[in-house]
Amino acid sequence: MLLGQVEAGRLHIPGLHPETVGATRRLISAAIWLFALSAAYPFLPGANSLAFKGISVFFGLMLTLGSTGIMNHAMSGLVLIYSRALHKGDWIRIAGDEGRVSEIGMLATKIQTRENYIVTVPNAVVVSGKIINLSAQNPGQGST
Repeated sequence: MLLGQVEAGRLHIPGLHPETVGATRRLISAAIWLFALSAAYPFLPGANSLAFKGISVFFGLMLTLGSTGIMNHAMSGLVLIYSRALHKGDWIRIAGDEGRVSEIGMLATKIQTRENYIVTVPNAVVVSGKIINLSAQNPGQGST
């Protein structure tokens, strides 16, 4: 409810911007779920057995190794969202493509080209590459 007020612009909290509220809401929700799951773990049937602990470690290791690429894109998405380097509506050139930012998601940024194509660029590419924000140069091309 509080975050919704900030997102709508009716409430101002220093350090929290309307464009970062969605990501902040998801982070808070994920933290609550992780805390709840870790608090409930000891109460699962068989949680004290060596087999259960071994299987849990095995699945945790598989999840960790399998999600490194996704985590790279997700962390890059958080950097983009919280640095506010790009905004929806900015005209940018990145990775050989030029267009208007239509969406900045957790895993990818979407830009719409002059030909009305939607180009999806992984956030790891956006963060590690060179971004030319043409909106700052030409106010007529920027966000309105």
